Amino acid sequence: MEVIELDYTKIQVVPIRSGSQELRNATKTFGSRYSNNPGKNEKTNTMKNLFGVSNNFTTDSLIKFKNKESNNEPSRLLANRDVYFKNKFVPLIEVVITNMIEEIEKAKKIDSKGIKFFKGKTVVYIDYREDYENIVEDMSKKLISIFNGDGGINDKAVVLGGVISKFNYLKKKQIYKSSSLKVRLREFTMKGGVIPTEIQETGTTIILNAVLRKNVKFPNADSILKYGTTHKTREGLDRVFGAYKDRLGKWTHTYYEQQRSILDVNKFADSSWAEFTYGDESFTKFFSDRVKDAERSDGSKITKYTEWNPSDIWAAHRLKSMQDDIEKEMKGGANVISKLNNLLRGYFDRNELIGLSLKKIGDKGEAHVAFYNNNVNDLQLKIIEEYGFNDLIFDLNNIVEPEVGTVYIHYGSDRKFSISASRTSSGTLALTAKIKGASAQAGQAIIAMVVDLLKKKLNGKKTMFDKDIKKSKLYPPTWKDWEDDKVSSDTFKDYKMMYNSLKSHFKKPPEFAEFIDKILYSTYKKDSRNAIIKLVQIRFFYDVFNMKNDTDIKEFWQDLLYLAMKVDRNNRFEFAPFAKISDV
Repeated sequence: MEVIELDYTKIQVVPIRSGSQELRNATKTFGSRYSNNPGKNEKTNTMKNLFGVSNNFTTDSLIKFKNKESNNEPSRLLANRDVYFKNKFVPLIEVVITNMIEEIEKAKKIDSKGIKFFKGKTVVYIDYREDYENIVEDMSKKLISIFNGDGGINDKAVVLGGVISKFNYLKKKQIYKSSSLKVRLREFTMKGGVIPTEIQETGTTIILNAVLRKNVKFPNADSILKYGTTHKTREGLDRVFGAYKDRLGKWTHTYYEQQRSILDVNKFADSSWAEFTYGDESFTKFFSDRVKDAERSDGSKITKYTEWNPSDIWAAHRLKSMQDDIEKEMKGGANVISKLNNLLRGYFDRNELIGLSLKKIGDKGEAHVAFYNNNVNDLQLKIIEEYGFNDLIFDLNNIVEPEVGTVYIHYGSDRKFSISASRTSSGTLALTAKIKGASAQAGQAIIAMVVDLLKKKLNGKKTMFDKDIKKSKLYPPTWKDWEDDKVSSDTFKDYKMMYNSLKSHFKKPPEFAEFIDKILYSTYKKDSRNAIIKLVQIRFFYDVFNMKNDTDIKEFWQDLLYLAMKVDRNNRFEFAPFAKISDV
């Protein structure tokens, strides 16, 4: 088979089949589906020779190179081609992503190992800590700028390449489609053992399918780790955990307790049930692709799946016909989410569908299954309705402590429930619920819905809090903005007024001038995001205490707990029915 090297791309190609005008890569690329690769890697294919950059290149320099390439010719920037880099052949995607991570770490935008690169057999992975979502989304956009493609955080993947070029070569018309490569984006939680959520939850599907579809019995947690069984569960877990295989032992108790608790309410041991799945073929993906922009009864739209439903994995009875029914229900019109929720409740009631929200189980914890938003009141949540204003404990003192950015609201003297008001990696406000004794967080409130609640409770009063931190002029991004008097006099006066109104919630509050010159100054110097979140918190809690009366404040914080846990309250929030496996 004749090997053609496209001089301007330095890519070796061959006809996809004898006599075909369609060309494919001749040199073996990472993840290639072709076993026959007549071309060979060349040591001359260095970053300098191919792209005019040194081994210490910047991401922007590759984007600049890409922008100068001709649109009429195949690009040299092929994600899965090998380059000769630091005395060995390495897939270009590995070089680029690793370099991106190093750039971000040097800029001190992330903690060490907050974002990691792994190479699988046919795909590559970017694993990232949950609070670095915005940074990984930016990385995704840059990868697409370099290699072409689409995807991002919402898709949990970026597919690069697959670009068709038509051109003449040796007086013949040729068609070259660059090979494509999938980059999987996997999130891990700060309290989840630093393992991507995708791995944790795929592990759960392996165990539940073994128990419910193959009738496998696990007498204890250690039995999950046994090799050589007919059902090959351990081998499956090893494959899923991959580079994190050494952490598997820390998850066996959770997996054992999850399957034990499911067997207590076993409605799934039937061959007409579809398997629990995770990833591109899952029911979660089915919903994610369809629920975006669907309307609630109040006209507001769902922007992503997790705003509506916390279920991580699903199992369904008669999956295909159920999906057809759901498709019909979602064909536009008003109240789509309300109609969909009613349809799902019917499936839940008839034991035809189950969506599970998965939480890590503590080392000595016992898992329980609880159902929500399906017309069954959870006894544990009844206590929320009983909390009065005096049961709320506002622990806001960290606002006047230097270099920290989290404050807390506790419910009841036993602090059964808590909400932390902290920042995300990009600096926006995060309101996260926690249940005492639980190993995992209970959930995070959707800030847009929080703002809507806030405005309703303020009942026409001016809202001082602005959730759009980067766009707003109310949050000076640097200390220099304060030094250079870029903060307007009105904004300064507002902060002084709001700060003074909150002083009763601080233990030994400094005067406002001292707060600015000492507390805020040192926090800006250490991490400007923590300084900005202090300003956000001042505005947010000023609005909270500016509500009409204590009853409004109490109801607001009750609502906030429900919002964070994705539990409906009198059908106002329109969250989907789901079941949660947790240790509380």
